[in-house]
Amino acid sequence: MNASHQYKYTSSIQEIPRRKVFDRHDFYHRFYKKNLPVIFENLASNWAVVNENSIDRFVSEHGAESFYFITGCENNPLEKTTVSDLIQRFRDGGPEHVSFYPYSERQQNFSQMVNLDFLNRYTHSLCLRLPTTAFLSGKTAWTRLHQENQSNFCIGIEGKKLWRLYPPTITKELNPPEPSFLYRDGSSFNPFEDSESDLYSASGLTGILNRGDVLYNPPFYWHAVKNLTESFMISHRWIDPLKMLHQHPIEFLKTLRPQKPSVLESIRLCKLDFNLLLVEFHGLSNLIH
Repeated sequence: MNASHQYKYTSSIQEIPRRKVFDRHDFYHRFYKKNLPVIFENLASNWAVVNENSIDRFVSEHGAESFYFITGCENNPLEKTTVSDLIQRFRDGGPEHVSFYPYSERQQNFSQMVNLDFLNRYTHSLCLRLPTTAFLSGKTAWTRLHQENQSNFCIGIEGKKLWRLYPPTITKELNPPEPSFLYRDGSSFNPFEDSESDLYSASGLTGILNRGDVLYNPPFYWHAVKNLTESFMISHRWIDPLKMLHQHPIEFLKTLRPQKPSVLESIRLCKLDFNLLLVEFHGLSNLIH
């Protein structure tokens, strides 16, 4: 870890493995098959989505589009605004952000802007491919711990993001709510600041995602993210049921239990806009107009 880094980490927090060269055999056998995170430095640096994009360009192309934002405020929990409004607000120092924007569905020529052969190389006929989503947030943004049941390639487009990841074995200590099919909230624990928490010494991984880097975030890994600058990232996700049944059968079967929204409804909403799924997940669908 760079000595100038301003965020503390304990001896039980190790660096996410980094690779300067992508080797398909190395990735599959050392990381994907074993469900372990890894960062490939500059892997996407020559992709058009990195070379031709910035937050400003995103605003020029998508800024007028409507967006549902879960505010976390009791008196106004859900807000409908525009992408450009949210971006201006986080640039003015506010907590607002753009998350799970359905980038692959709305970005013109998306298939020509990324390396789809790489992104889809580890899927098969039984996999459920989800829309590639965009995340844009200000320099003070951070998330609490959360978990998904998907494999995830996270591609840095602009800025720097500090990641903290914990294996699924920490779940019992977190005592989180039951999972939905695609998403699970963690606890109030902030791994970047809560040094007095018993969880602060839990074994985990940390690393910085830079522009052009690709992070593999395995299914069921708990993770939290803190921006070091304004940032723009896209996330390419897929569900591999065979992989999950082999590696985390109990966790995967929990996501299939009867729930609201149902599994099929979760998939439908996710393919439209993951934010609609989060709205339903938080019981706010009656506020959509």
